[in-house]
Amino acid sequence: MVEGLDERWARLLLVAFQTYGAFEQKAAEVGLTLPQALTLNVIGSRRTAAMGEVADCLRVDASNMTGVVDRLEQRGLVERRPSTDDRRIKTLVLTPDGQVVRDRLLAALREPPPLYESLPAAGGERLSRLLAEAFRADEEGDRPGRARPTR
Repeated sequence: MVEGLDERWARLLLVAFQTYGAFEQKAAEVGLTLPQALTLNVIGSRRTAAMGEVADCLRVDASNMTGVVDRLEQRGLVERRPSTDDRRIKTLVLTPDGQVVRDRLLAALREPPPLYESLPAAGGERLSRLLAEAFRADEEGDRPGRARPTR
């Protein structure tokens, strides 16, 4: 455990680190970094998204998105297009190749990591309910510890 931390918090941190590593490995299997995989997934799930929307979704500053999107665009996975509502805003869309890579990523993610597989079915269902409760509570409003990057 992590010394000096509440046991539940320490376990959650350890699970987060293991999950992060598993997701990073799945992203690498399809030739992406973790930020690229997350970005590709957000764009694909929305069909089109402004860079600011993607940044908000990933809880990062929009300036951090430029390099990630540049690399995805160079690889032919994403296109920047002028917004139909505001020409100053660039919207992001997946190219056909980008959709193929996203589909491969989602297929790779369908296989849960060993940590999850080790849970009995009832334990997995209980964990899912507890996490859903935690996310609902987190989304109910700004509270201490829920800071988002400033723009």
